Amino acid sequence: GDHRHLHSFPTRRSSDLLTGFIDDTGIPNGAQVNDNFGITVSVKEGIAVVGVPTHDYDSSGANALSSAGAVYVYKRTANGSVFNWDFDQKLAGGFDDRTTGDNLGSAAAVDGNTIAISATSHPYDSDDNNYFAGAGAVYVWIINDGSLSFQQKITAVGSNARCTSASFGSSISLKGDMLAVGAPKTSYSNTGVSISSTGGVFVYVRTNGNWAIQEWLSPPVLDDNLNITSGTYNFNNVRYGISIDMDVSSSTTRLIVGAPGYSVASSKFAGASFSYIYDEKNYVWKFEQVFSNPFNSAGAYGSSVSLNGPLAVIGCSNAPTGSTTSPYSSIAGSVVVYSLQNEVWHEVDALYSPNNYTRNDSFGVKIACSNNTLVVGAPANNYSENVYASSAGAAYVYNWSGSSWVFAKKITAPSVFRSSSDSFGYSVAIDNGTIAEIGRAHV
Repeated sequence: GDHRHLHSFPTRRSSDLLTGFIDDTGIPNGAQVNDNFGITVSVKEGIAVVGVPTHDYDSSGANALSSAGAVYVYKRTANGSVFNWDFDQKLAGGFDDRTTGDNLGSAAAVDGNTIAISATSHPYDSDDNNYFAGAGAVYVWIINDGSLSFQQKITAVGSNARCTSASFGSSISLKGDMLAVGAPKTSYSNTGVSISSTGGVFVYVRTNGNWAIQEWLSPPVLDDNLNITSGTYNFNNVRYGISIDMDVSSSTTRLIVGAPGYSVASSKFAGASFSYIYDEKNYVWKFEQVFSNPFNSAGAYGSSVSLNGPLAVIGCSNAPTGSTTSPYSSIAGSVVVYSLQNEVWHEVDALYSPNNYTRNDSFGVKIACSNNTLVVGAPANNYSENVYASSAGAAYVYNWSGSSWVFAKKITAPSVFRSSSDSFGYSVAIDNGTIAEIGRAHV
């Protein structure tokens, strides 16, 4: 059978194991075989949200619908001099539109008193009408006095914005009253042009408790100087929005969007990311800069992104080892670090697995950055202290020295749980450098 575990790793004490099983956490109506518990995680200010997208049962443990999905919420509580993570609530039925194959819990974000959860295969719009298979939706809950209450269902807004297999909600970023949602398989641009899997990002703003569309972003068209120009980027499978992150720093709100299928004219291989700055006076996102693929490999650069003040980190899980310009050798994966200097992003480092350059590690498939700590998932890594288990997975922790990322620790699942094909590190989350969470499959 297959289930999922989630591990939290505080910086000052041993790790906690969170699962969906009643004998581990006291959860009623716990996780089932093949739930994919922990395929996505988000953590913020003592709240951890764990996605279980192939779970069948609602919050009461009844009304089975295959892969409707669910989310488990945990809260961190003080226990003397240490903190514990305690199960708080299962979210699966805070609305009356559950359908088979919704995959609720595909992505998650938590900020302040707000939790956003996606169901990337949900077929109905915010009014529960207009069926499109795989269009996707995002659900928002509010924490009031320690209790969770459902706030709103959000779907793509705009002419042809909702379409079959758009996977709206594949990525989510939440900052205060602003929510960005990636739909990497949407097949229409914001200019109305039909382009297979061009991708899009939809930004919403909350006013008086109501979320409304603020802007729909599509892959930009760049001139020879890599500045934005008019027109439509008319290429298939760009997957713009497969990864996104927002950051508010020094009163500036930035958004970074990954597009692993985007081809920049000056790059030999496909893959790019884009940064934007929110113009608060005119209520629009202004293009800032493109991050071109520096590797001799295509299709993965930009599949994970993270913003952290003056630092941007972009993953490329199929990057060859060695320098970014060296000939192809092996696909170990890498993450590239950029620093904002005089309002321009400059590449400052490319990180690889510090232990070995193992082929097909998928190093960088997921990344999370907070303050001075970076966590990089490598779900196909095979080794833990030289003990081999095929694709058991790992995560790597780095600390920022002020000029570079310094490797601190390799994390693997405890040996009692570790086994082949676990994919430990497939999802990672971190908050303020104190808690990192790594989801994994367990077979």
